Amino acid sequence: MKLTACFILLLFSILLGCYSSKLSPENLSEFVTDEDNGLIKNASIGNISLQVMYQPTDIWVYRELVNKQANTVSVDKIRSKYSPYLYFLLSISNDGREALHQLADTDYSNLVQITSFRMNEYVTLSTSAGDTLEVADFMLNRTYGMNTSTDILFVFDRSKLHGQDWLQFNLNEFGLAIGNQQLRFEMSALENIPEVTFNN
Repeated sequence: MKLTACFILLLFSILLGCYSSKLSPENLSEFVTDEDNGLIKNASIGNISLQVMYQPTDIWVYRELVNKQANTVSVDKIRSKYSPYLYFLLSISNDGREALHQLADTDYSNLVQITSFRMNEYVTLSTSAGDTLEVADFMLNRTYGMNTSTDILFVFDRSKLHGQDWLQFNLNEFGLAIGNQQLRFEMSALENIPEVTFNN
């Protein structure tokens, strides 16, 4: 009887730890990159691999707090700056290398122009209610062939997404011959991410 009670208590403790509502900044990174948590979607088209990763507010809070002393006021202030938006990181690779740097010179120049200045014309979010959201902002991470993927960050206004069941990240053909791609995220996964505890 005592062994059974001890086992139940141990099991409860393990489950409680697994489903903790608080994470360290390091644990948040692991949480986001764990595909079981629904924050990463992948697609493959020939040699091209696509990955869309949702980036929670606290990732941006942590980046801004690096080498700074965190306190409740500063954390809340930074959260309020980033929380009105949703952030999705699109990564595109060709055989494990930056997709753009595998192109011929002319194609490369054209695609650099598109990915730097015009990707808002090729990406939208659609919702379970049938609404379409335009890109609020985007940025190409220029690494000049030194990365394993071409990375573009997309920002969307969160205020128009309340009460949705799912969001779909829509990427239209923009010059890589991958066609139109749709990657769907459940809102429950995006909204139920454990909060990060920042040390004082």
